[in-house]
Amino acid sequence: MTTPHARGVLRNAIRTLLSTEPLLADASHVLSSTKVDEDQVPLYSVSIPSEEETTDSSSLTTVVSHVVIAATIAAGADQIEDQLDHLGEAIRAKMVGGLRVETGVATPDLKRTEFKTGQTGATLTGTVMMLWHVTAYLRDA
Repeated sequence: MTTPHARGVLRNAIRTLLSTEPLLADASHVLSSTKVDEDQVPLYSVSIPSEEETTDSSSLTTVVSHVVIAATIAAGADQIEDQLDHLGEAIRAKMVGGLRVETGVATPDLKRTEFKTGQTGATLTGTVMMLWHVTAYLRDA
């Protein structure tokens, strides 16, 4: 059996944190490339499309993973923006409050949050997308 890659460990840790969020209790986890279908909502994805790595003279490696979390929900026109705001804050609280505990090494830094609403079939949906830089420090053996 192969050892899981650090990106996979990080993705799984984030999925575990998000699965404990009541606002995502009924949400399915999907791949980030999945086309949103109104029958699938609510849903969320966690992806790590890139990372940066540097090693200093003392053999300390710094890895900054660029994590994208996207969550899509359905709501009425008079509620969708407020619900997206609440969802974004809930995800932020889970990441900031729990990621370091869950992984032991990762420090999250929220870089950007985007909100989008639109029609998916007959359903009004909204998506919150958050870009995080998650930094881990690893000492070479």
